[in-house]
Amino acid sequence: AQTLRSAIAAGLLAVGGWSGARPRFPGQQAFVAMTVVMALWIVCSVTEHAAVEAGCKVTVALASWLFILAQPPLYALFLYQYVNSETRASALRARALMMVPTVVLVAMAWTNGWHGLFYGPATTLGPPVAGLPRMRYDYGPLFHAAIVLNYLWMALALVLVLRGWRTARPSQRGQWVAFLAMMAVPTAANLAYLVGRVQQRLQ
Repeated sequence: AQTLRSAIAAGLLAVGGWSGARPRFPGQQAFVAMTVVMALWIVCSVTEHAAVEAGCKVTVALASWLFILAQPPLYALFLYQYVNSETRASALRARALMMVPTVVLVAMAWTNGWHGLFYGPATTLGPPVAGLPRMRYDYGPLFHAAIVLNYLWMALALVLVLRGWRTARPSQRGQWVAFLAMMAVPTAANLAYLVGRVQQRLQ
């Protein structure tokens, strides 16, 4: 699993590099940033799973929320600019305001040691899985708020993909299917994390 995730991260960086080298297209900067963020998220996941000490695992997990929370709005921004053929940023103030909840949640994750609202005091090492130690996270209210926020962004992205697919010519609809497939990567990773969380509670 670690090798597969590392390969996916490398593939995302390759896609980002290739996209950045292409002639300018609507949403290019957001798309490149999204691929880098997704790759760094996977790197954090691999690092957290490989770490042995509880403190190191929690530190990496909290740090990774920057990438977890940045990916969905970047994808939605890319799709919005792509669908609307934007080649430069517009309505910057409105978009900055939309990012406020994401910025606040990242800040709260990074200051979790002060309030414990992301991961609570019951967070501890659990039994190893596949030879690697696993954490039992005590999920607080801000963790659930972050999950809800991410799925709201992904819902917006899905609406934009479906809109683009519906208005595209038949010969161009394949790219929108590819965009939908790209959504499956972070969504599957997030669902796997949530399923693991449920399994931990049932043990």
